[in-house]
Amino acid sequence: MTDKDIREQIIESAKDIFSRFGFKKTTVDDIAHSIHRAKSSIYYYFGSKEEIFEEVIRREYAYLKDRLREALAAEDTPEGKLRAYVLTRLRVLLKVSNLYGAITSDYLSYFGLIETLRKDYVQEEIWMFREILREGVENGAFAIRNVDATARTVVTAMKGLEYDWATTENASELEKDVENILDMVLYGIVAR
Repeated sequence: MTDKDIREQIIESAKDIFSRFGFKKTTVDDIAHSIHRAKSSIYYYFGSKEEIFEEVIRREYAYLKDRLREALAAEDTPEGKLRAYVLTRLRVLLKVSNLYGAITSDYLSYFGLIETLRKDYVQEEIWMFREILREGVENGAFAIRNVDATARTVVTAMKGLEYDWATTENASELEKDVENILDMVLYGIVAR
């Protein structure tokens, strides 16, 4: 195996172990044991457990961004993009548990990279959402007074629901809840 292959093997194994046991309970010994290598060989490629975790998070974050871009590109209308964004984000966050844990855990916030990633993640989400809303306003699909404030508000509201979403066991009910929220965002609750 090449160094690149071994490094990939470490990251993939670590991703699985972190997602099952969490950052705090996972040890470098666990990672080494899972790929049948000595602990010292892990340290040859990574300086610490934190460094391995940071690489796992970087990759999961890139995966999320790629899936969101694909979902948005597949839609033609602002309404379709808004729905695709929210549903794709939910589905992917449920898959990438390490990223979800990193962006929601106070315990991990002392890591410089994790804190930077959180801030970047939130800003990128707001930017993507703002672009969907702007497009909708420009083509007359949405009537929004303040696009920036609306983007921040909706992203913040979605974050408030993440814990419920992440702990639910009924995926079909979860998607119904998300569809109901999207209907409220798109059509409001006031009778017209």
